[in-house]
Amino acid sequence: LSFFFFAILAIHPNTFGFEDHLYFKLPVIALVVITILNDGCIISIAYDHVKPSHTPEKWHFTEIFVVAVVLGGVAVVSSLLLLYWGLNTNEPTSILKKFGMSELDYGQVCTMIYLKVSLSDFLTVFAARTTGAFFSRLPSYHLGIAAMVAMGASTVLSHYWDDILDLPEMKSLTWKWIGFVWAYCLVWFFLQDIIKAITYWTLYKMNIGSEAHHQGLMAKKEKVVMKRDNRRALTHESVMRGE
Repeated sequence: LSFFFFAILAIHPNTFGFEDHLYFKLPVIALVVITILNDGCIISIAYDHVKPSHTPEKWHFTEIFVVAVVLGGVAVVSSLLLLYWGLNTNEPTSILKKFGMSELDYGQVCTMIYLKVSLSDFLTVFAARTTGAFFSRLPSYHLGIAAMVAMGASTVLSHYWDDILDLPEMKSLTWKWIGFVWAYCLVWFFLQDIIKAITYWTLYKMNIGSEAHHQGLMAKKEKVVMKRDNRRALTHESVMRGE
């Protein structure tokens, strides 16, 4: 939603030569497909692998809010940048042409953004499920299969859009463009995961969030154990002295 809000405010297709399109928007059917596939992927998180905590859990809304804003912010920035580049492919100085990419019409730009938003949504799930690197905890096969099905369906649909849905607002992408979007999303996914890990580390250093909470509880537990052991040692020493 943030991406579409900022895209409407800041990026106008008519300024790039697409005179019939004042604002950028995706067809409703594209949003519905994204929602269905994304929801199916997210539901599978209920069967994901987790590490049980050694201390009681509690909600840390500051941590949740900050991490959500960071993850979502990275995805929004990457989508806006790709939209700008996609609309600018008709210019000789287009950065995408330097990568050997062909010019896109407006319908193909819409399909490209559809694929990008779909892949980013699914990849963000893998970044959000861990506090460290995304590979620090392997996903369950439920989540893995759901993600592969969702991303595979989005990829195939982007190439065969004209044959499957045949809607004038969007047009099929070549496999070369689909490969570029995949590579683009993966690069931003790695960057997103690094920024997420830095965010969690910063929150921990500020004594904010679940990790700081667990460390605090463990420190208190160690103090209690130490005091108990000291009392036992003093009692044992007193008994041995006959006091």
